[in-house]
Formats: sequence, C-alpha cells, structure tokens
Amino acid sequence: MRRLMAILFAATLLVSTAPAAAADTGDPVTIIDPLACAFFFGGETTAEADTTVVLRSGWTATTRGQIQSFMRASTWVVSVDGTPVDVRPYLSAPIHLDRKLWLVSWEYPTHLLGLGDTITVTEDVVLRHPNFDGTELFPVGSTLGGPKTCVITGAPPEAPEE
Repeated sequence: MRRLMAILFAATLLVSTAPAAAADTGDPVTIIDPLACAFFFGGETTAEADTTVVLRSGWTATTRGQIQSFMRASTWVVSVDGTPVDVRPYLSAPIHLDRKLWLVSWEYPTHLLGLGDTITVTEDVVLRHPNFDGTELFPVGSTLGGPKTCVITGAPPEAPEE
C-alpha cells in the first residue's frame, strides 16, 4: 500500500514539475503518466484532440544514493503503439524534491492526437539487481508485476465552465 501511495504521489509530482518537452513546438500539449493511467484509470484515459501527447513517468526514492542505485539497476521498457521507445535520452538528473524524496523522471513527446485517434502505451520498470527505495526492497525483475498498458483517446475539448 505504501508503494501505491508513493506512485500516486510521484504521479502528482510528475504532472507539476518540469514543463512539457513539446512546449517549444508551439503545439498544445497534454501530459499523461502511463502508470497513473494504468493504476488509477483502469488503463484508459483521454487527451484533448489536436494536442501533442507527452508521456511522463518516474521513480522516487528516499536518498540520492538510492535513486542513483535505481538508475544503475533499472531499465524502463516502454512502447508506443507497439514500437519500443528508449527513454534513456529523456531521463532527468536526480531531483531533490524535499528532505526525504528524490525523483528521476523521463518525458517523451509522442505526436498530435486527432479526435477519436488512440495511442497505446505499455510501460514496465525492470531491475537487474535488487533495489531498495527507502520504503520497499524490490527483487530482480519487474517492479510493477509486468507491463502496464494505457490507451489514450483523442476527445473533444471540455466545454468551459460558465
């Protein structure tokens, strides 16, 4: 349960941290955390049509050493519409969020999503050796119990509130 809360907290932080990578293109951007989608929205979510979908995910740990150990031990296994994506070039340096929380994250711009179009994202985090994040000791293998899937569908813009 503590790990699930950490994932929720991290997802919230990921949405509120660095600006979206596609922001410099001038296109409107929708940021989606595929793991938050998988765990909290049943694997399906929407993004406003005619926006670039930017995927953002990450990992938290209690100390800088733990996050560095995680970075050495882990491989993010990500695919977008069945095409593998190497997120290593998109990884941030460890970020010290508060006294007992460090974050490493990646941000990957996909493409402009049309109305009714979908993007299917799978994500897993696989460890080559056991890793402790300050809360939980993760064994070798998937930290998520296997790949998680998120299907993002282009939706009409929400009507402004009056």
